[in-house]
Amino acid sequence: MNDMKGVALRLTCPSCPCQFEGTVDGYPAYYRSRWGEWEFDIVKTGTDPILPKPENILYHGEGYGGEFDTDAWGIIKQCVAEFRKKQERRGE
Repeated sequence: MNDMKGVALRLTCPSCPCQFEGTVDGYPAYYRSRWGEWEFDIVKTGTDPILPKPENILYHGEGYGGEFDTDAWGIIKQCVAEFRKKQERRGE
């Protein structure tokens, strides 16, 4: 359940085990979890978050050691908090 203000992500694929697309504070965002690894990207407006690039505003990913990721929203919340802290430090 998404209860975070400024986060508009929707489940676009419930398989492998899941994928979310949308925005975080108006920036395009993408979460994907598959084959024991997850990734979360936030990119500049006008950029496709599904295609990771070095200039992404935030990229984070790691393995979770199992077949299924059971806490996608928990991971997303942590990444959003990290993104917002970086934005505060930059004064954005």
